[in-house]
Amino acid sequence: MIATLASPPTSADFYRDHWAPREPLIVTGDPSSLVARHDHWRTETILERMRADGAAVHNLIWFDTPEGVLADRTDLPAFVADHIYGAAHVTRGRHYRLFLHDRGHITGLHYEGNLLDVYSFQLRGTRRWKLLRGDRAHKLLPFYFVENQLSYAPVGDEPAWTYVVDLQPGDLLFLPRGWYHHVESLSDDNIALSLVSAPRDPGALACHTLSTYREQLALQYHLRAVLPQRFRHKVARFISDDAAGLDWTRHFIADVPYAARLRRLATDLAFVTPRMLATMAFDRRTRDYIAYLEALGASLERKLRSST
Repeated sequence: MIATLASPPTSADFYRDHWAPREPLIVTGDPSSLVARHDHWRTETILERMRADGAAVHNLIWFDTPEGVLADRTDLPAFVADHIYGAAHVTRGRHYRLFLHDRGHITGLHYEGNLLDVYSFQLRGTRRWKLLRGDRAHKLLPFYFVENQLSYAPVGDEPAWTYVVDLQPGDLLFLPRGWYHHVESLSDDNIALSLVSAPRDPGALACHTLSTYREQLALQYHLRAVLPQRFRHKVARFISDDAAGLDWTRHFIADVPYAARLRRLATDLAFVTPRMLATMAFDRRTRDYIAYLEALGASLERKLRSST
């Protein structure tokens, strides 16, 4: 079973038992008093606060907001604040992710492509998380900088999940980098708030899914002059989400050899890209899911604009 605590661990215990070995953790109840101290957590109120801040829909699935719009570090358990805001970590400009979904919404199987750790607070409703260790994901296509669920869809049968957990209001899930996850909303008016961060030193980012990702990023870094602008932009702002991103990327990919980049390019051209394009063109479920994401994004944008 996934490790579960009834009260927040100390920062030292969290680092030793979960962050360093990359093991998930659930803290039950209301670990930060985030829910109890914010009884205004309702969709309408949240949207009004975010509209005033100029929040944006990201990837058609969630809203990005900076610290202070909905909560700040004083609302967080000490072990979360210490690791997100400590000197050893990179904190993105908009590192709060707000998920507002209805019953039945599914975020397909993936892992955090920017090698981010996730601290997810369940505020309202119930969300089911299915977790899969990176070293058990051999039937999955590797993650790429391609913005559709297909690029990390299961190959073959559904994987044997490492953990399946239902987060209730007040629960906190720590999801380490490199863990695949599939998330489903089990109730209407489902609200969750996630915070993300990554180590400042790329050497601390080792994980089972890392090698392929580093090769892919190295390839994109060296091809960025000929890539579409949105891909160049992602490479330049990798992890840190600001101008320091390119320096971080150079450090992160420094020892990826030329042969590995060529191998990744050949793999993309020969396997991943044709399969992805074919599935997008001929698989009705994929087309339906992309259409659903577009409709969800439009709905979120309308809610944000119309909030009063």
